[in-house]
Amino acid sequence: MTICLLGAGCAGDKTDPQSVTATDTTAPLRYRVEAMRRDWEALRDSDADRAAFRESLKSIAWRRSEPPTLRLGAIEILADDDPDDTAAMLALMLPTETSWDIIGAVCEMGVERQWTGLTPALVRSWSRPVPRPGDDARPERAAIAALHPDRSIESVVFEVFSTPTEGRSAERARADAWALLTRIDDGGQRTRDMLLAMDEEPDDPLLGALHAGAVKLRAVPETTEQLDLLRRMRAPERREFWMQSADAIARLNDAQLQGFELRHASGVRWAAIFAPHLLEASREELLSDARRALDGVRPYHRTVDHADVMAAPKETLDEWHDHLSYGDLLLIIIAKKAIEDPYVVEQLFEQADADRRDGSTEYGGVLDAVWPSDAGADRSTIATPRFDALLFPPRPNQRHGPNRFVASPELLDRGTDALFHYHFHAQRHNNRDYAGPGQGDFEYARRFGRSCLVFTFINRNTLNADYFQPNGATIDLGVITR
Repeated sequence: MTICLLGAGCAGDKTDPQSVTATDTTAPLRYRVEAMRRDWEALRDSDADRAAFRESLKSIAWRRSEPPTLRLGAIEILADDDPDDTAAMLALMLPTETSWDIIGAVCEMGVERQWTGLTPALVRSWSRPVPRPGDDARPERAAIAALHPDRSIESVVFEVFSTPTEGRSAERARADAWALLTRIDDGGQRTRDMLLAMDEEPDDPLLGALHAGAVKLRAVPETTEQLDLLRRMRAPERREFWMQSADAIARLNDAQLQGFELRHASGVRWAAIFAPHLLEASREELLSDARRALDGVRPYHRTVDHADVMAAPKETLDEWHDHLSYGDLLLIIIAKKAIEDPYVVEQLFEQADADRRDGSTEYGGVLDAVWPSDAGADRSTIATPRFDALLFPPRPNQRHGPNRFVASPELLDRGTDALFHYHFHAQRHNNRDYAGPGQGDFEYARRFGRSCLVFTFINRNTLNADYFQPNGATIDLGVITR
């Protein structure tokens, strides 16, 4: 019998199983699998040949162009020969594997062999969103549940996040674990509870930021962009914001804290400074206040992307009230006040005119309060709360045409502790078909976890204002005029 290492170029009769090698892609698949197993049996007692053969088997296991049956055959041989080394290989392979046959078989193998060390790789693989199967039917989830039968799925994923591994992929693994955790823990309550259960703030900077966010701001970020937001919120230069927000949030009751998010902190801080009575109001009372503030508003519905006029976007409190928390309603009330500030109105029209003249991009910025600590002498003595619309046009390399807005790093940094992010739909004066947020705008709000405003030209002297937030709730705030 002639023995050929998998990488060797032996040739033979493709109809004779004994002359076929595993790497011969022109031979029938069953002959290739038989050749791989036959050669392994012949070489396994030779240490030198065995080591070389294992490397050849690993090449087949990794090669996604090979049929899953052949790859699985190689993996099974490797696992029977050296389980620990094979588990280490699969931990590297699984996070990027694209074959469901391979993923499912590796998950089953991990459970059969009780490879608990495979858990971080299972988490990373599962973190990749796919149209189907759903999260409840993912093989990685089933494997994690079987490997950790006495624990909740969320606690296992949280442990992967909170105990990072060594190596170049450690930060990526943490980001993947966090992305999965926020996806399966709808609302973040279990994650918040696990963070609050810690006795003291962890030494790990990222985990420490999350713990502080849960304890002080009663909120948990839901995306990697929101993780970055939390880090910026805790920066030394924003100590005043952090302390004032934490003190104000501590005054809220459990009902007011339902659905609380990082973006709500700036609204509660504003209320504590400028309208303390709002911190005593219930959600229902804020809903009544918002109804009064928006009484008489005539919505301008976005018709682009909505061909069916009967399916016009929902933009009123009556349509969204079940999806608006105490923090949301507070920000809606503040937003209405902000766009009524004459100084802001002047700023917005000046910026919208500049946007209309510039065909390279959409303009945007942050709308924030004039805080006592940064108010100029000419405005700090005014009892009525005041606001500023601060423009941050995209950088030259972020300009992708008149129908797209890209937030610059400067905007994201300044917007860390601001009330709202905003942008314009100002391509023409008669732009009412675009009045309201588009799908890209909703995705921006979701990823960055921000309360947003979009201003659209209805005519030369009229801008329509829409408030929108991460869960898709949109409220038409009415119009402002020159």
